[in-house]
Amino acid sequence: MTYHISTVYAGGGSFADAVADTVAALADNDFQVISTIDVSQVLRDALEASLKPYVILGACNPGFMLRDIHEEPLSGLMLPYNVVVREVEDGAIQISAINPFAAIHPLDQAGLHHVAQEAQAQLTRVIERLGMASEE
Repeated sequence: MTYHISTVYAGGGSFADAVADTVAALADNDFQVISTIDVSQVLRDALEASLKPYVILGACNPGFMLRDIHEEPLSGLMLPYNVVVREVEDGAIQISAINPFAAIHPLDQAGLHHVAQEAQAQLTRVIERLGMASEE
């Protein structure tokens, strides 16, 4: 099992467009972005390091989150589902989401598997909408 679902952004726009399109695709699939971390900016500020654009979006489907927490109160350690938008070496933009099964695998709770299955289907739709499949 791979730990991510990935694509190369096919929108043809800027990095900011890719982030905005990702947020819109998540919203259309019942996810709210509850956190945004501009990793490249954090590293530039903290370490004066140069990194290609790299943003982590914390995506939350409130219904899934509630079901997860009822099943396993500490499952919040695995949430929200992270989605990474990053510029890769050739200037393309890769968009990747955590595979929810990989996130909950250490918990080995049958009830969480049902939620992970639904979340994986929705996140796969998000990623497919944004571009072409990538094995990277």
